[in-house]
Amino acid sequence: MSGQEAVASSDTTQDKIRDSKEGTGKAAKKALVMGWVCVLVACFVNFVPSFAQAQLAPLAANIMQAFDISQAQYVNVFTAPNMMPIFLSFVAGLLLDRLGSKRVILVAASLTALGCIGRVVAPGFVPFYISNALLGVTASFVITGATKILSQYFPVEKLSFPVGLLYAFASIGTLIGTATAAMFSSETVAFIVAAVISVAAALLWAFVVPSEKSSADAGKQTESAQGPKISNLLKVVLADWHVWVIAMCLLCMSVLGFTIQAELPTALAERGMDSVSAGLMSSVFAVGMLCGSLIVPALADRLGKQKVMLVVMLIVLAVLCPCIMLAPMGAMLGVVLFLLGFIIFGAVPMMISIPIRLPEIGVAYAATAGGVIMTVGSAGVFLLPGNVLVPLSGGSFLVLFAMLGGLALVAFIGILLIRVPQAAGNTQG
Repeated sequence: MSGQEAVASSDTTQDKIRDSKEGTGKAAKKALVMGWVCVLVACFVNFVPSFAQAQLAPLAANIMQAFDISQAQYVNVFTAPNMMPIFLSFVAGLLLDRLGSKRVILVAASLTALGCIGRVVAPGFVPFYISNALLGVTASFVITGATKILSQYFPVEKLSFPVGLLYAFASIGTLIGTATAAMFSSETVAFIVAAVISVAAALLWAFVVPSEKSSADAGKQTESAQGPKISNLLKVVLADWHVWVIAMCLLCMSVLGFTIQAELPTALAERGMDSVSAGLMSSVFAVGMLCGSLIVPALADRLGKQKVMLVVMLIVLAVLCPCIMLAPMGAMLGVVLFLLGFIIFGAVPMMISIPIRLPEIGVAYAATAGGVIMTVGSAGVFLLPGNVLVPLSGGSFLVLFAMLGGLALVAFIGILLIRVPQAAGNTQG
């Protein structure tokens, strides 16, 4: 080969390498953009049930009159979606791990859309109750399978922020649903709007989100077309003590957040605050929830110090809980409430994203682990506040919030016990 031919061959080779790199870079950029599109679609799907449920509160009087129901029956209707995770989360996890997220979430979103449509045409209390209960199907499945769904687009050690985004959209749905429901001419019109949005969410999931990657990509932390057998899912997940400790930690955080939300206005009224001021101060806690679910997980993913952050936040949380009744009224109390919401709803996405990082769980068993965790947390919210904590407090809000601080310490101990893997080769604890 002559010198000129050698130079030409070298140039051609370099051109091919450069073209290959450019092609790879474009493909990676396209995959990243598509990943974020799919995440936003998942967030929108998770937005729907919160938005639809939140519409009920401002329309309570209209609903009771339209369906001729009592206050107690209305409360049952309002809480119907919250009952679904107790019964569905574990089943949801098994189905997601076995069948994959594309089909399972589509069915769940379709059932929620059916519930939204059912609210428009429900002829009586029972159909209306069932329709509202169906709102909880999507939330049960999306949150249970959050890490498995999102692991298709992000490394498992960077899932805290995307999971936090799912929670943030649920909070946004609650805020928008509450703020806009009374603006419509009737409850029927409000329900039609929710139905249209729910159908749009189901269609977006059906036509925008791609099917799971094939099993050939299993080494890249993606789902396979056919997951492990149900017996294997149960055997692996139920035998892993880390999953049960994380479930206990999430139970503590869920009970904490729910009890503060439920009791805060009454507690502030006992401190001498009027109802309007108490409502505004309670909204500070809600703003903290939204900010925490976005900022804290993003920091955790960037810093890679999830365990250290959780330990510090839980200690601060334990101290802040009784301060609801001890902090001076005004700006100082507002800071306490903001930090409470910020820490609680910043920590939850971080806890949920731990199991998928465990080598024995991974992507293959992530949703089943999520099902166990969400079932325990939901059951705790249903059973503990009204049946255990409030009676034990003896009517004292200071004692009640101090007990919530105790739950934060229980979660603190749990986090100390478990290992929190980060990137490959880097494990905390």
